[in-house]
Amino acid sequence: MSVFWGCSKSDKPATQIVAKVNGDEITVHQVNNAVSKIPNVTPENVNAVRKEVLDKLINQQLAVQQAEKNKIDRSPEVMMMMDAAKREILTKAYLSQVVSNLPQPSEKEVAKFYDEHPELFAQRRIYKLQEIVIPTKDAPVSEIRQVATSKPMDDVVAWLKSKSLHFNTSGATRAAEQISLPLLSQIAPMKDGETKLIESPEAITVVHLVSSEVAPVDKETAMQRIPRFLANEEAKTAINQDLQRLKSSAKIVYLNEFKDMPQQTADSSAAESSPPAVKTTDKTEDASINVEKGISGL
Repeated sequence: MSVFWGCSKSDKPATQIVAKVNGDEITVHQVNNAVSKIPNVTPENVNAVRKEVLDKLINQQLAVQQAEKNKIDRSPEVMMMMDAAKREILTKAYLSQVVSNLPQPSEKEVAKFYDEHPELFAQRRIYKLQEIVIPTKDAPVSEIRQVATSKPMDDVVAWLKSKSLHFNTSGATRAAEQISLPLLSQIAPMKDGETKLIESPEAITVVHLVSSEVAPVDKETAMQRIPRFLANEEAKTAINQDLQRLKSSAKIVYLNEFKDMPQQTADSSAAESSPPAVKTTDKTEDASINVEKGISGL
């Protein structure tokens, strides 16, 4: 079993081969691929970088050869790691294909998003928050609502403990773009010192806005960032829809400790089998179409 990213001794045009390591070939394409992932490469330093990259590829190939000689590539742990790496690479390649032909957002869509979300731009704030998250299951919602809206956060925590309810607490300072849009729409109207109860099918969240700081983003900057953000959101939707299509037509059988999970067959409806949530950031910064973010949710 050979390491799948290693070099082989296949016939290649002589112009592609830049080095041979005990007969294993390293090609110019491998060098170029490695160089493309290095930041700050300039015309002035590119030759030195390429030589350094080639030296690293040679060292890597020597290590690969010794690993195969010692049959390290056949150990269960290494085989699982290689399989996981292969699955991730293929997943990324497939999802890249799914989103490759998506249209870019129009100027009208960009302008609409800007107008509809002043909390991200003209009215952007940085929020200092305290949160208590209580799983919805078996939670006395009406009692929690009464306590949460009438008592300080410390008293709410004490009350939850007295009722032996499960909950998690957290505190953080977050900019508007670091908060999911659905949650931000609830937090943005809040005033400093205000506490709000936010309910969802999964959890009840008590949010206390300790303080906030106005930090607007000018329109020119916003209009540069929004297209990348909208493209990312479109990519997330496309990936989710494709995974739902694949999952709804697949036969998935859970076994052993997972045998009590609902079985999935090709006849199951999409409504009975939602795809895994694909997580993408709601940040308007650095939001170019990024399949890595989609993969992180798989």
